[in-house]
Amino acid sequence: MSTFLSDQRATCQRRQSFLWRILSRFHPHRRESTKENKSEFMPPAFNYKLTKFNHLRTSVHRTPLTPFPAWVYEQYDGCCLVEKAHHLLGRLRLFSQSQVNVPREPQELSFWLAANLPLDDKHKLKLLAFNCSIRRLRYEISLMEQCPVLCCRNCNEEIGKQEDIFSMSSEGPQGAYVNPGGYVHETLTLYKAKNLSLIGAPSTEYSWFPGYAWTICQCRYCDSHMGWKFKATKPNMVPKKFWGLSRRSLRPQLSLNVEAKDEESSTTEESEELRLVH
Repeated sequence: MSTFLSDQRATCQRRQSFLWRILSRFHPHRRESTKENKSEFMPPAFNYKLTKFNHLRTSVHRTPLTPFPAWVYEQYDGCCLVEKAHHLLGRLRLFSQSQVNVPREPQELSFWLAANLPLDDKHKLKLLAFNCSIRRLRYEISLMEQCPVLCCRNCNEEIGKQEDIFSMSSEGPQGAYVNPGGYVHETLTLYKAKNLSLIGAPSTEYSWFPGYAWTICQCRYCDSHMGWKFKATKPNMVPKKFWGLSRRSLRPQLSLNVEAKDEESSTTEESEELRLVH
């Protein structure tokens, strides 16, 4: 009897060991221990980052199969470009006011920057000629980084700085205003300005900003019309004074890098047109 029970026990143990060997092949810990599924062969996981100005976004996927680092891909990532543009706009005091509606989508932000940045018509047309929002944002970011000074269009004297630009409305720092004569002026608002002289006495008649009196200002060196100085008529108004300068009278002072890029791109386009003609 004891021999029979021992044989039955041994048979059960063999069956259990056989079933265990079969089931262990499909066990998850068993699969992770194989060589082809080790951690060094698996792609890295995404790292979620909550930014200050943007949505909850993911960092650029750093694939191990390419020799390029992550910053190369961030130059062409829409979320990264939006975050960089918002960081540069923070220097213009736009985010100090809660009523300013700055877009957070790449395409909307690219057109918003093209409409509100103090650029001349040549650069605005070049921005609108881009058929890709990524290229448009990259060009606008380079202009914001290398155009810190606003100059008079006629004599090239410094009038204001980019960091002094602020917004008086929810649409942005630049707006179109019509005077009683029917002329439309694209006006840019700044906290500070220099090399300007005032003409006449302050007046509140037909003022574009209620509660502010305007005074005509012109360039101190070439006497060309630059815009107006607005001063508060009530003590509790903020800001106390600011400058509304006409966009057609201003020109951004570009650095040599941007000018060289513009010349290179223009020569490339001309050569391409000549090649197509011939």
